[in-house]
Amino acid sequence: MQNLIDTLLKPVDTKTNWCVVVYSICAGPPEYRRDLIEELLFLLTRTLLPEQIVENRGLMARLYNAKKQLAMRLALRYDMLREWKMEAGTYHRDQAVTVASEPPPERVESPALAAVSEYVKRRFPFRRPLLPNIIPTLIAAPSGGFTTHGVRERMKHHVTDLDAYLLLEDEEVAGWTGFRLQNTVIQVLLHWQWLRQNNAVLDETEVHGWEDLEGKADESEWIAEDVKRNIVGGGKRERAVVREEE
Repeated sequence: MQNLIDTLLKPVDTKTNWCVVVYSICAGPPEYRRDLIEELLFLLTRTLLPEQIVENRGLMARLYNAKKQLAMRLALRYDMLREWKMEAGTYHRDQAVTVASEPPPERVESPALAAVSEYVKRRFPFRRPLLPNIIPTLIAAPSGGFTTHGVRERMKHHVTDLDAYLLLEDEEVAGWTGFRLQNTVIQVLLHWQWLRQNNAVLDETEVHGWEDLEGKADESEWIAEDVKRNIVGGGKRERAVVREEE
């Protein structure tokens, strides 16, 4: 377990073998293996990954405010870690499924938490509850909104499979096989690592006035091509993935 904690606290290392790290948990007491892996998954999906998304969106907002004509398909965006979902039926012109970034209401009420069974509460008393409106919370615009239409358009949230990680429910995960649980934890760890790395790059480029992020796809390694992606609701055409898994 200490190996896991030490690895999570280290700076990003793309050579980290998350399979080995996760499997090391299985070397612990048999009665706790499943619980520990579940707790790691929810630590990632309800705390660590959301924190990185908030940081990424803050960097995005400053970037797009400074470079208002910058392409939306910036490979360093949190919602470019996975392929964008596309509206069904948009065959002549791909239309991404997006959610507008709106300012929070003037009167903010305490967010409602997802209902959790008494069994889960007793077995995992320190687990952070699921926040059903986690995505609107993470993508909320600053009070007063963004300064221009261009920035508002670029700050829209693009729906991807990453969203599903943020909305995982306790009972759903409890019904998974051990193999599926371990595989999902490893995938989420990889996405968390990629996003930490992307945020570090954005931090560095901000120091230099965002110079490395200028130009078009053939001029900057961080501007993605206008690739085709998955269609929501079906569709026979194959879609290319934005980023290959390492």
